[in-house]
Amino acid sequence: MRHAGADYIIKETYHAALELGSEALNRLGFHPFRAEQLKRTFIATEDETVEGMYQSWVSSTEGGMSPGYRELFMQQEAAIRAAMQGDRGDAHSDSERGWTPPPRGYAEDIAESAEADD
Repeated sequence: MRHAGADYIIKETYHAALELGSEALNRLGFHPFRAEQLKRTFIATEDETVEGMYQSWVSSTEGGMSPGYRELFMQQEAAIRAAMQGDRGDAHSDSERGWTPPPRGYAEDIAESAEADD
């Protein structure tokens, strides 16, 4: 698509796969914030390599899937794995600090409070 002139491309199943992965982590017991961190880490790490992979693909004389492209793909996979396994500790960005799901029972407390006011 980019080679044909597109300047903004969304991979067909990319967002669905990210959401499914995040939901799977939640159902496996990961905190929703941690699942979101891992999803963002995946996106950021992949974004760092996408241009190099594209350049390798278009410059290949073997129809894109050259040994160089395969090597870049393997490097990307290793970088994503390493980034997602890294422990972030408390190295959250300012934008992440405000993202916290409400505490358990929050909706019930609001409903009870509303009923008491009536």
